[in-house]
Amino acid sequence: ILQNKYLIEMYRPRLIAELCAYDFEITPQKAAMLIDQLKKEGITCVMAENLWAINAAKNKGLKIIAGPRLNITNSQAILNLYEQGVNAVLLSFELSLARINRLHSVLPYGILAYGRLPLMSFRNCPARLDKNCFSNKDGCKIYDRYGTAFDIICNKCKVSTLLNSVPLNVLDRLDEFYNISYAMLYFTNETK
Repeated sequence: ILQNKYLIEMYRPRLIAELCAYDFEITPQKAAMLIDQLKKEGITCVMAENLWAINAAKNKGLKIIAGPRLNITNSQAILNLYEQGVNAVLLSFELSLARINRLHSVLPYGILAYGRLPLMSFRNCPARLDKNCFSNKDGCKIYDRYGTAFDIICNKCKVSTLLNSVPLNVLDRLDEFYNISYAMLYFTNETK
């Protein structure tokens, strides 16, 4: 998000900066510098998907949403995150509607209502041998045996993420979720 200053200006009050879920080179000092950069740009909330990110954001006074890669699936997990200073929870996208509706929580919690779900993360990108991988304006893709394209998002954490070919979309079913506080839209490579 730091490269897109116009998006920060336009959406600042509603923006949530997603911290890298997997960063093999992170140190407490690097984490603090990253959080300082976000704060300088006016970002006040981050989505943290590991313990270093939760601690770094808490130490710098940012609001923290625990992300779905923490695999939050029950009320006890939410309570534990509350005790660590988390402000809200984005539930695991593996939970069924029935299990979501049975949760009891001290924190506001929400669901991913739209987005291309991350299927897998790689330290070594499976498309890296493609000479045009990083220069291709459409991004990297790999194909299954049926010819279905799966986008790969590469980030500065040196970790690539394989996205589902079909976006999750439950926006037309939000009234079936009784206790959620919010629904998040997870945009990755959408152009429209």
